[in-house]
Amino acid sequence: MRIIFAAIFVLLVVGSGETGSPAWATADEPRAVDLERLRKLHGRLLAEYPVERQKNLNTPTTLARFYLRLTGALEDAGVKELLDDAKVGLVPPAARIAILNDYGFWLSKTDDPRKAVPVLQKVIELAPARAVAHLNLGDASRSGVTVAETWEQKSRLSTIGMKAYSAYQKLAGKDAPDAREFQAFHAIQSSGENVCSYVAAFYNRGRQKEMWGYPDPVDIAGDGKLRHVYIFDQGTAHIPVIFASTKAVPEEDRLVQALAEDAEVNFNRTVDQSIAEEYGRRPEIHVLPFRDGYYVVDQEDGGPVAVIKPNAGTVCRFKRNFTPMLVEDHAPAICKQAFAGRAFEKLPREKLSGAAPRVLANDLNIGGFDNSQLDFEQYSDVKLDPLGGPARLGYFEIASGAGPGCSENGVAFLAGNGLEKSPRANALMEAQGQMLKCDGSSAFPVRVNGESLIEIDEGSAIQRTTPPRTLLRLRGDRFETVCRVEQRPTYVPLPVAKSR
Repeated sequence: MRIIFAAIFVLLVVGSGETGSPAWATADEPRAVDLERLRKLHGRLLAEYPVERQKNLNTPTTLARFYLRLTGALEDAGVKELLDDAKVGLVPPAARIAILNDYGFWLSKTDDPRKAVPVLQKVIELAPARAVAHLNLGDASRSGVTVAETWEQKSRLSTIGMKAYSAYQKLAGKDAPDAREFQAFHAIQSSGENVCSYVAAFYNRGRQKEMWGYPDPVDIAGDGKLRHVYIFDQGTAHIPVIFASTKAVPEEDRLVQALAEDAEVNFNRTVDQSIAEEYGRRPEIHVLPFRDGYYVVDQEDGGPVAVIKPNAGTVCRFKRNFTPMLVEDHAPAICKQAFAGRAFEKLPREKLSGAAPRVLANDLNIGGFDNSQLDFEQYSDVKLDPLGGPARLGYFEIASGAGPGCSENGVAFLAGNGLEKSPRANALMEAQGQMLKCDGSSAFPVRVNGESLIEIDEGSAIQRTTPPRTLLRLRGDRFETVCRVEQRPTYVPLPVAKSR
């Protein structure tokens, strides 16, 4: 028994993983309470869980489904009966606690971690000194805040999470990972902030996903009427659209109704408060529950642009302040200069003679441009690897007029009249694919302290004048990061109407 409980403890504190569809998760187990069958199933799951988890540890898209199989198998075996004191019968307390503890932990890793909260609360009721149960309850509550649909649900889960983490700290003598941040943040944000400072606080800490949510249907306009709220993208620019209706609207009819002049709810911003500098890229619309009702947050370039009260217009806008952060430093003499904003010497370019290589964006695995043709008209001969031979880098420009327009400038290894086929060529394109953005970003070779490097600048953004920059060094067939300077935004609300 001690060995089993030790195994359970290890599994509970290990991080999450993935798996395919194991045989034991599809077994047809009876729903009636059968302690012996439930015990055997639980033991089998515990034994096979680490193996199945490890198989697909790097495939997060199936994570929730994996844990859903685990919890579904237990539910088919009657695990929910263990929550009812009147039905639990002669089940030994130790077995009941162990099974419910694992069930609650696995539930907390599914798409709706809120379901784990009452299960783990029951475990704590049965075993109040079980530190790991308090840890699991804190983590489940923290995850549950993200999927909660109302202000009341989010506040309740925050309170449960803070108490659970405090109990864990007292019992275990240490803080849980991220617990102190969660406790401090939610204690502050729930104490009386207005909606605009509330939004800024979440974005400034990168926790904005915890804010969103609404039930369906919902009193989105605060007029006592329940409405279905639809948010979807339309057009080649993927512009988000939001509208609400007291009647359910089929998907094929939503765009027409969203553009109708007699919309039931007005989600538009106040026109004279919408200024040009607030329009960027990757727009999103989010519904925000806050105290007295629901608001809408317009987001662009990853940050808030405006808070809108349905039928009332803009409540506030946001000013963005950017702070440079040296997040990778593998060559202090170089990175100090990069952090200070020094412009490094760009290598001279020559015009390509003869026919320029005809290359499609797909040939370089540049997403978002499909079969767009890249134009190579210039090159630089450069020795990127001190131990390797010289290389020819061709400069390409690629642009799209679809939607708001898009442009990226980069470099690729050339060989003769075409692209070089080599691991280093693939590595260069992979690095650019991760960093080039659709905002005029660019990659180019530079000379720094007698060394040739590749610099990648990530383009423009709302109210940002200095782009993030990365310097790469070629070593053999790999590109290593030398320096990376990010531009971390903070958001300051600018009220334009009385907050509600």
